Amino acid sequence: DGKLLNELDTEGKTVTSASFSPDGSRVLTTGTDGYVAIWTKSGEEYISHPLEEINISEDIFFGAISRDAQKLIVTTEIGQMFILDTKGNVKETILTPEGPFTYASFIDQDEKVVGVNSFGYAYIWESPKAQWRRLVAYGQEQLKK
Repeated sequence: DGKLLNELDTEGKTVTSASFSPDGSRVLTTGTDGYVAIWTKSGEEYISHPLEEINISEDIFFGAISRDAQKLIVTTEIGQMFILDTKGNVKETILTPEGPFTYASFIDQDEKVVGVNSFGYAYIWESPKAQWRRLVAYGQEQLKK
């Protein structure tokens, strides 16, 4: 019915993305100057938990939560993609061929990552545990099909 259900108070931070966890119990927000926060649902409200340990200083374009809610993936303005733990520690870096990436998500039981860059290309990476390798890239013409 268009009724506002919640308003997340980011305390003046500029937010660039917000995404729900697969089970809907959390919201991940990202923003400028390395801002990342996880919001947990408490009754009808969401409570903010900014990630204090994060060591990313550039603007973060997008973030997503893994299926098990134990990992986060974020993309940055300079074309980097990071996998973080829920405290904000960088666990892995995925090398992106060209950036910035405006979308990323975990797929296939969190064993693969998909990313879309601002040039209209989608990439899929696979992790054989701690070594991410690019599986495939789809260009603009391939995506139209």
